[in-house]
Amino acid sequence: MCGGGSREPRVEYVGPSEEDMRRQEESLERYKEQMETQQEAFSASLANQMNQSQMQQQQFQQQYQSRASANETAQAAAASTSYTATTQQTENPTTAQTTTTAAKKKPKSSGLRISSAAGTASAAGSGPNLAI
Repeated sequence: MCGGGSREPRVEYVGPSEEDMRRQEESLERYKEQMETQQEAFSASLANQMNQSQMQQQQFQQQYQSRASANETAQAAAASTSYTATTQQTENPTTAQTTTTAAKKKPKSSGLRISSAAGTASAAGSGPNLAI
């Protein structure tokens, strides 16, 4: 053996003290209170947003209904008026633009014409290409 003696080591489990346990419980209690206040604030904010969106949806619905009723009224008024047609011919106003028939063009002759423009007859290769 190691020459120390015959005493066995003493093993003790030492857990947190009463003071440490009390501090942890207080910390958990503060955390719990903070979470509850945050949840209450979030719930209130969410309820407020929901109420605002419901009010806005109601306003949109009222606007839609008023526009729909205005459109229905306009359509009923348009349907109630009837179209009338007359067979009386009126004179053209003096500022009216009128059209006339187009003049017929003179038909072009279908014969072959050789142009004798100035200067082209004396240049090399400018004459008509005749394969004889």
